[in-house]
Amino acid sequence: MKILTSTYEDILTYAQQTPDRETGAVLGGRNGIVTMFVADPGKASSAFHYVPDIERINDAITSWFDEGIEFMGLLHTHLWERSLLSEGDRKYITQIMRANEETQGLVLYFPIITLPNTTMIAYRAGNVKAGQVTIERETVEYVDSI
Repeated sequence: MKILTSTYEDILTYAQQTPDRETGAVLGGRNGIVTMFVADPGKASSAFHYVPDIERINDAITSWFDEGIEFMGLLHTHLWERSLLSEGDRKYITQIMRANEETQGLVLYFPIITLPNTTMIAYRAGNVKAGQVTIERETVEYVDSI
């Protein structure tokens, strides 16, 4: 996953604002590089589960469309430095990818920011075919410009 260094730093600043509960954001970009995000505090029922605010996320994606900004994925934080996707995370990612399965070859990113140390662990999900979804850990590459 390629991300602008400045965007990465802004995401870490955002994640550090709520070190005691999970939160998230929608990722956008151009030319295969994450260049922006929209914060989503979510609709959490507890500090330990991020429940995305779908309306907020969809509004961000819709507003980006006219600007030529691509939806590139969703990130969320994990407490206690948990760097692995939970079973619930994997199910949610699979649902998103299957909802877009007509987009053959679609790739989206689902990074985790671990708290309190704010490390980014990236995961890449891809649509294969016939409803098959791959989810793999991905190296994060920081770039200074697009």
